[in-house]
Amino acid sequence: SSYADQSCGTGSFLLAILRYIESNFSDNGLQIQEQIVFNMTAIEADAIALEIAKIEILSVIKKLNRYAEINQNFTHGNPILSPFESDSTFEFSNEFYYQNALAIEPENLSKCDVIVGNPPWGTVAFDLAFACHIILPQMNQVENQEQLEQLLAPLESTHPHLFDWLLEHEEENDLALEAIYEDERFLNSTMGGLHTNVLFTELTNRLLTDRGSAGLILKGSTLTDSNNKRLLKLLQANKRMVARYDFSNVNQIFNIDSDEHFSIAVLGNSVQKEPTHRTGLTRLSIID
Repeated sequence: SSYADQSCGTGSFLLAILRYIESNFSDNGLQIQEQIVFNMTAIEADAIALEIAKIEILSVIKKLNRYAEINQNFTHGNPILSPFESDSTFEFSNEFYYQNALAIEPENLSKCDVIVGNPPWGTVAFDLAFACHIILPQMNQVENQEQLEQLLAPLESTHPHLFDWLLEHEEENDLALEAIYEDERFLNSTMGGLHTNVLFTELTNRLLTDRGSAGLILKGSTLTDSNNKRLLKLLQANKRMVARYDFSNVNQIFNIDSDEHFSIAVLGNSVQKEPTHRTGLTRLSIID
């Protein structure tokens, strides 16, 4: 079987698969782990996180000398971006993940039997407030476009290099937005704006083999927001939704706000008439 995480970060979910093997296959666990590792593919837009993932995974099977081999299957890129026309070049990513340099040709994304992940919970947008929060702390008080333009205008003369940097990144982000809206892979996940959690869910559905299974941790609104009903209907019509578990983070399952909600979605080739759906959960042990 093949294994993948299209937003792997430092490899937490792929490492969890290896730990599961270690716990349940004592006789030949290391052999199975090694077989799985070299059937893994991973994608990550953060180059440093990707390197950590490679080293952590190879350390589990004690095969650091096979770095070149695993490196072929671990891609520095953004899978929801297909190449678009752009004259800009950005050295490294600088935490800017929507540039043409990170785009991947859709035909280079292989289908997989097991897909895991916690797709990013943000939006495809240039984080202007983050980029300027040190030099313009009053950015958080801006209420409309007119106020924003008034706040940024002086930068053209006081900080010309920063002003050019902001302009170039914002223009590149606009090109990325346009490319995603025009991408036929995301016909069901662009209704309410470009939310990465939703886009990655549709991508996962496309990249899952007929016999495969996917487990995703999603923001609570991904499967409940009316803007995303087209995607949910697609999954239901194709009998892809095997199970859905809706959680409240009141017990701090994750290191995020306690009032946050999230879902564990299991996708596959469901033989059930209706998918398993449980709500109001507060502890992971409930679904063991």
